[in-house]
Amino acid sequence: MYSLTSSDGLRQVKNMIGKFILEKPKELGRILEDAYENRGIIQGLIENKAKREGVSVDAIRKALDPYLMLINRKK
Repeated sequence: MYSLTSSDGLRQVKNMIGKFILEKPKELGRILEDAYENRGIIQGLIENKAKREGVSVDAIRKALDPYLMLINRKK
């Protein structure tokens, strides 16, 4: 398991989302609904983790923006 704030961690997230889209779209929909309701908390946790790890918050935002857009558009 990689840290989300590492390039390997971000690659792992992208791979997992790709698998969900292809193999389990209904489960992905449920996850996105839950994430939408908790998006502020999730984003804060990610940004705090990046700061603690010394990773650029802007770099994390840039990498996660496509996925955060999915969450924001869910409802």
